[in-house]
Amino acid sequence: MSVAVSAVPTKAAWRMGENAPHATLLVAISLLTGLPLLFMVFGSLWSAAPGAPDGHLTLAGWREVLGSADLWRALGNTLLLGTATAVVSAVIGTALAFLFARVDLPGARLWESLLTISLYLSPFMLTLAWVGLAGPQAGFVNVLWKNLGGSGTLLNAYSFPCMVWVLASHYVPYVFLSLLGPLRAIDSSLEEASLVLGGGRVRGFFKITLPLIFPAIFASGIMVTILAAENFAVPTLLGRTQNFQTIPSEIYLWLSYEPTRPGLAAVAGVILLVMSLLGVVAYRRVIRNASRFRTMTGKPKRIQPLALGKYRWPVSLALSAYLAASVVVPLGALFVGSLLKYITPNLKWSLFTLQQYERALSGDNLTGLINSVVLAVGTATIVTLLGAAVSYSVTRSKGRGRTVMDYVSVAGAAVPGIVLGVGMLWAYVSMPLPIYGTIWILLIAYVARFLAHGVRVCGSTLLHVSSEFEEAAQVLGSGLLSRLRRIVFPLIARGMASTWILIFIFTLNEVSATVILYSPSNITLAVLAWQSLEMQGAMQAFAFACLQTAMIFFALLVMRLVVGRVADPEAAYR
Repeated sequence: MSVAVSAVPTKAAWRMGENAPHATLLVAISLLTGLPLLFMVFGSLWSAAPGAPDGHLTLAGWREVLGSADLWRALGNTLLLGTATAVVSAVIGTALAFLFARVDLPGARLWESLLTISLYLSPFMLTLAWVGLAGPQAGFVNVLWKNLGGSGTLLNAYSFPCMVWVLASHYVPYVFLSLLGPLRAIDSSLEEASLVLGGGRVRGFFKITLPLIFPAIFASGIMVTILAAENFAVPTLLGRTQNFQTIPSEIYLWLSYEPTRPGLAAVAGVILLVMSLLGVVAYRRVIRNASRFRTMTGKPKRIQPLALGKYRWPVSLALSAYLAASVVVPLGALFVGSLLKYITPNLKWSLFTLQQYERALSGDNLTGLINSVVLAVGTATIVTLLGAAVSYSVTRSKGRGRTVMDYVSVAGAAVPGIVLGVGMLWAYVSMPLPIYGTIWILLIAYVARFLAHGVRVCGSTLLHVSSEFEEAAQVLGSGLLSRLRRIVFPLIARGMASTWILIFIFTLNEVSATVILYSPSNITLAVLAWQSLEMQGAMQAFAFACLQTAMIFFALLVMRLVVGRVADPEAAYR
């Protein structure tokens, strides 16, 4: 009798010891993203600035924002920019995916690596490059055009088409990678039947293949719409001359220029968050309904790749032209511009200098560079470990909270960066924690922003690892932390390494939340480039962007050497 009584609490204690880490993890990640958003909602209803004791609850901010014609114009511009970017990205991405999945393309693996480079470059960096390329007065393209006898402006960086192109060139690889899998997985029986009946390749593509992959195209388009609509750097820099304001750019202006309006920024942040959540819901619904379009049963039958024949060189030339327009020429303009004293239509050797790099690597600017590296390393390490732990808890635990943890862990992906920045502003100015204005608030913001990516990439690796080793260790008395350290993490080490480098790159590129939360003591490389456009000129901004690009390419090189492949960035967005 005494044995039975003592065995019950021992078993309960064992279960509590196993479930306690999962519960602690759920609470931690819930606070990480949920707390700033709750404070932002509170801020949208508060009459005073963050931390001010004399405020009261009010709907005045909502009435002012919703009653403003500028807000509705900004909302329309936000949707227009996101939709236009999604359409262009979907068209180009679908064409590239079909080319790689169904055509006998020479050097396909090399082309695939080259064409995904732009996904690792931030839209802000590409914006700087196109300012140097297509500036109306002294952009390199327009200077060349005038030197060849042309009149007027050939390309205008400060235009809506250029905004769409900058964002699309960044997101085309996302659509491309999203469609490669579905295209390669389609059973070719229907297409072969169309060929036998005289339908032809082109008609078969539009009548059979395209309808089958349309859910994947539409889902990718929804995600690109969300990501492009929440971007603030591109419309803020390229749309200001034509008064093209979006909701993110309005939020930035309300928080950056006197008199600041943090309450109105919180209202606009809630509106942008709702838009993003609605888009994510639509994305999940499309993905869930995509099973109705599956044609693969058992082992799929692959169609014979289409031989390019005489079109081999034209296709290679077209790919080269796209690669040049999306990556090579912009980065080349960025590098050349960083070596000039100032932008001028009359280039000569005496104008080239290294002064921008000397300034970038000295004084307070060097502090910004060091901060960027420290934050990138710290964020990548925390997100990788936390992402691996969360993905393990979701896939291996049998507790009731694992589904909740899965949703909570990926909820951060639906939160726009500038919205997270507004929420962090309201939360940590109001709370009695002395971290606002320090490097720690940026670290917390980055972890909250990129945790979903870490969970998805680590989780996709963990799904391929059997649980037999862990079960054996558990039977032998090994605890949860011991199993993670000795078995799980070593088995998914390659996936964790890919996650680390991917988050390192994402952190280096982050500017949306940073411009809201930075201070002179915790400034970063991306913010230095942003400030340089206003205070020191475009040439200095180009130099900062080139240093950032060099760090990104170094990280990709390390990934190639250590992991043996480039991480799948599309998995981070799923």
